[in-house]
Amino acid sequence: MRLIDESYAHVVDPPRETRAPHRTGSTLVELLIALPLLALVGAVAIMLLLSAQRATQHADRQLTNAHELRQAQAVLASEFRALAATDLVAWSDTSIDLHSTIGVGIACNGRGARDHVDLLAERTTDPLRTSWTSTAQPDDEVRLFVSTPTSTTSGSIRGSLPHPYRATLRSLTLGRACARSPLVDSSTNPSAQTRTLWLRDSLPANLLAGSPVRVVRLVRYSLYQTGGEWFLGRKERNAAGWDVVQPVAGPLRSPGGRGLVLEVRDANATAVASGDTTARLIHIELRSPTRPSTGPNATRTTSIDSAIVDITLRAALDVGLRDDDARLP
Repeated sequence: MRLIDESYAHVVDPPRETRAPHRTGSTLVELLIALPLLALVGAVAIMLLLSAQRATQHADRQLTNAHELRQAQAVLASEFRALAATDLVAWSDTSIDLHSTIGVGIACNGRGARDHVDLLAERTTDPLRTSWTSTAQPDDEVRLFVSTPTSTTSGSIRGSLPHPYRATLRSLTLGRACARSPLVDSSTNPSAQTRTLWLRDSLPANLLAGSPVRVVRLVRYSLYQTGGEWFLGRKERNAAGWDVVQPVAGPLRSPGGRGLVLEVRDANATAVASGDTTARLIHIELRSPTRPSTGPNATRTTSIDSAIVDITLRAALDVGLRDDDARLP
């Protein structure tokens, strides 16, 4: 006989909790609050991006201006430092004409025909002996030294002195004219080709063997405009006139905006007029175009990058060479 505990005869389920139905989406009030917030965040993000873009453009423009100013300084310094006062032809506030060296050499022969000059051959181990930055052209100026006799008080000839002389180039040829020159002993290759400068007029006296020879060409530095912008340019003058201008650096400010300011000064830093042979240095000012920048409290300002340099004329080859010395009687 089975006995059943009546306390477990009936099992009653616990009461179930009442759950709210599941809700999806947003209410209109939530949307009205979220949309302005999203618009505000988007506007702030766009402002930050635009500010970063402007800062990047500002930095790029500043670096570009600094590079162009350094480029102009380097070119002008390299050109002007090798000049003497007699190399400066004419100048103004915004341009300068000068005789630029395109080649230097050493005369190997001092006797013979006076209608040409033979130069020692080039040698890579001694670039200062003969060096060319450009090919010589007709009407280039040749600067050299000729021998002028000196006499004693009694009138007898006792020797000769070097006298500076300027000649005009007619043509240039290559050959081996220096083969018998005693100066060839300093060359590692006696059979190397030499340059012969043919002159339009014969020299008034014998050329001094071993003396330096310099070939120069008239060039001009000035501002020029292209595409609505101003650049520092360089152009050369040949037998046909002025050549096409070559860009040096830029863009710069216009002449009215003092993009290029030139001033030739003497040893006392006093400005001298065009053609004055007491010139000892060239004062140069360069200015880049204005660029926008952001100042304190997000104020918009403009900046101008500039460079100022004084270049001393160091050349001494033509010391004492005056206009009346250029041609001997």
